[in-house]
Amino acid sequence: MESYQVNKISKDEFGRVHGVFAYNKPAGVSSHDIVYKFRKHFETKKVGHAGTLDPFADGLLILLVGKATKLSDKFLNTDKEYKARILFGLETNSGDPEGDIVESYGKTFKLSKDEVESVLKQFTPTYNQSIPLFSSVKVGGKKLRELARSHNSFKLEKRENGTFAIFFNVKGEAVGNLQLPSKEVNIYKAEVLNQGMLSKTEVLNTFKDVFGHRKETLDETKFILNEYIYVDILISVSKGTYIRQLAIDLGAKLKKPAMLIGLTRTKVGDFSIEDTYSIT
Repeated sequence: MESYQVNKISKDEFGRVHGVFAYNKPAGVSSHDIVYKFRKHFETKKVGHAGTLDPFADGLLILLVGKATKLSDKFLNTDKEYKARILFGLETNSGDPEGDIVESYGKTFKLSKDEVESVLKQFTPTYNQSIPLFSSVKVGGKKLRELARSHNSFKLEKRENGTFAIFFNVKGEAVGNLQLPSKEVNIYKAEVLNQGMLSKTEVLNTFKDVFGHRKETLDETKFILNEYIYVDILISVSKGTYIRQLAIDLGAKLKKPAMLIGLTRTKVGDFSIEDTYSIT
């Protein structure tokens, strides 16, 4: 890819740094935080990332420095691989612990690894995926996440012809609705690695760790079960696939609320999480 070798620093005649770097982003920090860290490390403002990771997620983040920032589209258009932990029994409006709980299962249930894997295979090799409301995709010139945050509250409604966002004002009155756009995505590989149980306390702590400033407003009464079933999956997907939406859609087919509770990006194109660059 151009003349850059991953994690190798190149300098021009003026001593400016250029290069492509693979970084293992920890959970709890934003992709922008890592960009800032690289800017400070290499003493340059010309740093960008090629494909964001949500703050609660960890794993491979590609950083582009100097002239290498021109390669952004090449990385954005490549396939990705993830290890994801999907929790059953809870669903949030964002599909991950950063959102508010919108559905909570009230009774104990069973779900086998084989059952989950059988349904998961239904998403391969392609399926039509709704774009999450908490995303940067624009509708009518405005990002979906900005539309969501411009209203007091909202709820998602699944209909035969798609998923709709219903918006409410401070009085709880419906003030508009929007059909979320969708697109066909490729699921090249989907494998259930293992299944297990998490206690209510473990699940609660995950929510609290993700959004510490929301500890005071987290409604713990919505965590009804004493234990929650989870599965860990390994999944390889095309560009622009939302793993948190896949978790919700998997739950819908299994007739159980579901959400993403852990996510690690392991590959971006030919680059692996083993290809890491360390900075202090």
